[in-house]
Amino acid sequence: MYLNNEKKIVINHVPKTAGTSIHYQLGKNNEPWHIFYGMHGHWSNVYEKSFDVYEDVRLNWKKFTTVRNPWDHAVSYYFHIIDNKRFGKERMFMTKEDYSSFEKFLEYHNYTQEYYTFQCPKFINDYWIRYEHLQEDFNYLCDVAKYQRQIIVEHNKTEKTNNHYGYEYPDDYRNMYTNDRMIEMVYEKSKRTVEKFGYSF
Repeated sequence: MYLNNEKKIVINHVPKTAGTSIHYQLGKNNEPWHIFYGMHGHWSNVYEKSFDVYEDVRLNWKKFTTVRNPWDHAVSYYFHIIDNKRFGKERMFMTKEDYSSFEKFLEYHNYTQEYYTFQCPKFINDYWIRYEHLQEDFNYLCDVAKYQRQIIVEHNKTEKTNNHYGYEYPDDYRNMYTNDRMIEMVYEKSKRTVEKFGYSF
């Protein structure tokens, strides 16, 4: 999470939803945006460890959360984990061999973006920053923060082929889904996100 104490704004950065780009752009405004409970914080952790802070944020702060089409997100997250720079430390939940299959990744890796949102018992939020409407929603964030609107530049983009298996990142995320079962697995783990935002495969 990123927060600005002066403006009382906090951004819940869900992995692979353009949160790094948002943080980088906000940092150009000559105000400190601090990392709060880790880059990818979890509201239940804040509640359990700092209840007074949680209540203050819940009642008095403006809260943003980033979100992305779950099928697109799953592809991006998969390539993020198998990237050569981080594969050794990211593969924590499955055997190394199983990560070679995107279908097995979908089946056994349970940390979808809903882990940080709807599956979190203490999740709180006021505004959403949609990956698919990044500039539009970032403009609104700038308005709330009383910044001049600015063009957001993408950072930390997943590289095309620099991964443990030499796979090429697809131009269209749908090309990674080779059967209906894979599509359904993402839906079952992301129902609330799909239903709230009207996402489709």
